Amino acid sequence: MTEPEPITDRSPYGPRMFGVERPTAARLYDYFLGGTSYSIADRAVGREIERRAPHWAIGARLNRSYVRRVVQLMANAGIDQFLDLGSGIPTGGNVHDVARGIHPGARVVYVEKELVTFQTAQYLLEGHEAAAVINLDLRDPESVLAHPTTQGLLDLSRPVGLILVGVLLFIPPDEAQEMIQRYLRVLAPGSHVAILVITEDFTDAEVASEIDWVREQYAATADRLYTYTPQQGRDLLAGTEPVEPGFVRHPLWRPELPPSPEQLRCGHGYVCVSRVP
Repeated sequence: MTEPEPITDRSPYGPRMFGVERPTAARLYDYFLGGTSYSIADRAVGREIERRAPHWAIGARLNRSYVRRVVQLMANAGIDQFLDLGSGIPTGGNVHDVARGIHPGARVVYVEKELVTFQTAQYLLEGHEAAAVINLDLRDPESVLAHPTTQGLLDLSRPVGLILVGVLLFIPPDEAQEMIQRYLRVLAPGSHVAILVITEDFTDAEVASEIDWVREQYAATADRLYTYTPQQGRDLLAGTEPVEPGFVRHPLWRPELPPSPEQLRCGHGYVCVSRVP
């Protein structure tokens, strides 16, 4: 089957469209989280990754747990509107469900550039008046923030919870820092930003080997993986105020239960939540 041409009519980047015959990071993430919105090709690659790199799959589930705790922290700080960049498919424990457990009127805009994933998310969000997904590239902050759905659901004069979890893995560090700073210049004081990156600070040789192998597998999908140094990760949030415990490995960020030994071995993911002063 011929791969469809990218759509380029909505931003300088243009949302990408890939058929279900080619795996994508968003649908692989859905597979690792136990969702159902993935293709046969995604499942085949996902199963091989689980077999060859089990800590990558564990890390995906840690990511989802981190998002849940992040949204709870932001909501408890009074934030009732969220912008989830590179959201993928809103599976269980999604942002709007968690946020509404604290603020029943919470509003959420998801941003997804890959067309098939966007359409799946759009279907799953049908009937949700205060949660919507837009088909744009998160690397174009001006278009994301000016989109009618964003403008209609979010009041940018008030604090927003900005979430970049599971997406910075596919953006080079320099580009990611410049992009995040463009969002920060618009967000109101009191907004919170959550990030997750893969660092080169591997503490376990076996896991490091797994990540190298995973990087090779993702090279055959629609998305290339990028690693960061710990300092590059910290620099993403320059000018903001880190919330305790700061920039740490994601099993150690306010865990609800003590991390298991296997979770602690997933030291490749670093996270941070920071406040816009």
